[in-house]
Amino acid sequence: MSPPVPEIPEGTRVLCVDDESSIGELVGRILRRQFRCEVATAANGTEALTEIAGRDFEIVIVDYLMPSMDGLALYRVLSERRPDLVPRLLFITGDTLSERTLSAIRATGQPLLAKPFGVPELKQAISELLAARGPARLPG
Repeated sequence: MSPPVPEIPEGTRVLCVDDESSIGELVGRILRRQFRCEVATAANGTEALTEIAGRDFEIVIVDYLMPSMDGLALYRVLSERRPDLVPRLLFITGDTLSERTLSAIRATGQPLLAKPFGVPELKQAISELLAARGPARLPG
C-alpha cells in the first residue's frame, strides 16, 4: 500500500500556463475549489512572464506546446531570469507520442503530467514538487 499523498497547503500560489483556455480554467477551478489554491492563468509563455513579474508563485504548471512562447522557451527564460521557479515547474502535454517532445522535457529534469490527467494525478504531481523542493523562497 502506497503512502497517502500529502495535502496541498491552502493558499498555495499556482500559475497555470496553457493555450487551451478550457484546460487552464479547469485546472484553476479544481485547484481553487478542492485545494483552496490561489491560481492565475496565462495563455502562453509571454503572458506567463508578465504574471511572474507581478507575483510570486510556488508552482508553475506549463503546457509544452503553445504559440508565441512554448513551454520549453519559458523554461529557458526562467532558468536565466528566475532560477528559483525552475524546481517548481511542472510540464503538461498531450503530445506524449512524440519522442522529440518527451526527450526535450526529460532533458530539463522537470516532471511531466500527460494530458488527459485526473485530479489525483494533479494533486500527486503538485504535492511531490512541493515536498521535493521545500518552502518557496523569494528571489533576491
